Amino acid sequence: MSFSGDLYPSTASAVMTTKGDVVRYDSQRERYGIGSTGQVLTVASSLPTWSTLTTADSVLTIQGDILYEGASALARLGFGTSGDVLTTKGTGANPVWETPSAGAWTELADVSDTATDELDSGTLTVPYRFLLVLSYAIGDATEIVFRCNDDANAIYATKRNNDGTTDNHVDQTFMKCNASSDAEYGGFTQLWIDNQTAKQKLIVSSQNILETSGAGTAPRYAYSVSTMNDTSNPITSIQLLNNAGGTFDSARMIVLGTS
Repeated sequence: MSFSGDLYPSTASAVMTTKGDVVRYDSQRERYGIGSTGQVLTVASSLPTWSTLTTADSVLTIQGDILYEGASALARLGFGTSGDVLTTKGTGANPVWETPSAGAWTELADVSDTATDELDSGTLTVPYRFLLVLSYAIGDATEIVFRCNDDANAIYATKRNNDGTTDNHVDQTFMKCNASSDAEYGGFTQLWIDNQTAKQKLIVSSQNILETSGAGTAPRYAYSVSTMNDTSNPITSIQLLNNAGGTFDSARMIVLGTS
């Protein structure tokens, strides 16, 4: 059989035997049979070749799998154990799931809002033994207080030193951490929480108010020790509230956890 220029002659239909056949050139023109479903034409050894591409769907098999680039192809990392963290091992190594080292702090929440009287951390999915809460709030008629687990029952007690004056607050529906602040000032608060499920929760807090109406001419301060009388549940959410009836112009809260 002969060819005319770059085209098969009209009598060359017998060369193509199956729907989807293509013509490629090696040392001469030849039939190249149709590939499998989903295959694409690529070049291999200088010839068009049907190939199956590695895609995420062909690698990932279970909910929670993670796709990463292995030494030579895409690879699957199966979901880890609850509480594990994804850890890189550096250049030339694959990522792995690892249990956080004791003493390492993990960010559990970072939330912010404006024109609100409450800021909620959302669910803290892992009940860490120790929690550190860092917050800042500014607004009209601001009195910053906290709750845990959105529990408004009278289960909180606080002993507070406010600008050198000590007071006690028992059977409260929140942890009282500071006095009121004028609108143009903001307050920075940190809470250290011992979060044992079967025991009362112990919360140590400190706060600075960025104004100068406190003792002498120094910025106002308050520090306190609070308890939350819940011996059945761990703390799984934290609420920052304005107890003075106003709203925060802006507020932000970061929650960290460690074993």
